[in-house]
Amino acid sequence: MKGIKRVILAAAAATMVGAPATAACWSDSVVDAAYVRDFDTTLMVATLRCRTQDAQMGASYNRFVREKRAILVAANDELRTQFSVGRGAKAGLDAFDRYSTSLANSHGAGETGVSCSEYRALVEAAASAPINRSALLQLAGRAGVNPALPQGACTRRVAFAR
Repeated sequence: MKGIKRVILAAAAATMVGAPATAACWSDSVVDAAYVRDFDTTLMVATLRCRTQDAQMGASYNRFVREKRAILVAANDELRTQFSVGRGAKAGLDAFDRYSTSLANSHGAGETGVSCSEYRALVEAAASAPINRSALLQLAGRAGVNPALPQGACTRRVAFAR
């Protein structure tokens, strides 16, 4: 019986050596970073889509990015780190780039039922929001942001009606 266990353990260990470790589930902080990233992407794509109808929207989006840069960069850094778990830095960066591109592409496909004037109000609110992650997360929730979480959240979030 001990011989069989050793063979099974050895076989399992051998398969682990060649296979990359899977990335860990996403902590609440990383999930929040994904919401911030997706919210920024929503605003960016909406600004590009609506620029011919509303030239001022670009200035508002640029003010949002300038004033909230530290929050946006921290969220991106946290996501890059998450994608590097079990992959290494280079593969993690590639995975982060694919993730970011897929977010932009999903928004670029078009949002139904949201007008440029509604997006303008959202961009203005983001530009005027306090400079903290919580404020951006509240706006992301208002905007209905729901980012993909490739490895899933470690904990389950429960939404409450307000």
